Amino acid sequence: MGCFIAFLIGKKYFNAKKKRKMFFFKKDDESQKKFVVVLGTSPLAKFLVYTLQENNIDVVVLSLNKKDDDSKTETFVFKSNNQNQNFLFKTCNYIDRKPECCFLASSFDEYKNDLLALSDDMLKDVSIINFASFYNHKIIDKMTSIKETKAYFDGWLVENKKDLLLLSRGAEIVFCQKDENKDIQSLLLSKKTEIKNCKDGKKTFWQKMSAGFLGNMLVLAYKEDISKLLLDSEKRQKVDAGIREIAKVLKKENVQLDTQVLLTDIYAFPDGYSSEYNSLKGSMFLSEMLGNIDRFDCPVLSEIISNATKKY
Repeated sequence: MGCFIAFLIGKKYFNAKKKRKMFFFKKDDESQKKFVVVLGTSPLAKFLVYTLQENNIDVVVLSLNKKDDDSKTETFVFKSNNQNQNFLFKTCNYIDRKPECCFLASSFDEYKNDLLALSDDMLKDVSIINFASFYNHKIIDKMTSIKETKAYFDGWLVENKKDLLLLSRGAEIVFCQKDENKDIQSLLLSKKTEIKNCKDGKKTFWQKMSAGFLGNMLVLAYKEDISKLLLDSEKRQKVDAGIREIAKVLKKENVQLDTQVLLTDIYAFPDGYSSEYNSLKGSMFLSEMLGNIDRFDCPVLSEIISNATKKY
């Protein structure tokens, strides 16, 4: 009987020790995860969080809007190709360790606040991957202390409450780097996205901003899918004229716009797309994205902008 009790005690000790080892191994595995910070709560920010979690990366969203010290974790559902996948969106108002990099994916109404977060000591000398350059480029270009790489998401995301929907079968993430950083690019590897690199950062910036500006403005002005809109010959002529006017505007920036690529990008807007600028504040912000649109030099763009903003 004594031997049996001793056996049980020994087994219990062994199992407890084994559990402790498993616990420590698990803890070590967690500590070896790469750590990344995202700034922003836009649909793109949520998509980046989803992709990073799929790649087993520890990711948090740094938000200065939080008024308490507690982190908050929400569950979202990513929907693509008839597949649903849950992911966690964890926000906090401070970080206590230095991340591998910081993805800046602000919406138009939060980018200024997110830029303040870049002053955090934990983000000093950290690579900043800027997906929000359409909004923050005038400010961030003056911030010589940060290491910024502009990046762009070529895809269409729609957020509906706790659901995040990718409207296309796939998307592209474009990094603007003279020398590719494969380590950072690998963080976003996914079957749902193709990663590319471009070296002509200035032209890429204005080309993609122009497509975002005109495509979203058309959706707001006419409240219909781009594919249907372009079937109307009168509206199609306005689109062509609007593209010519954008090319004229960009000449002031010493940028030669590829008008055919811009038209292709406009055609690519999928049915069911809902603009993130669908509000008075959003439409007004969008109207100023390319700078001052003069109604004498750009009558068609001015008309489209007027149609969009007077909806609210």
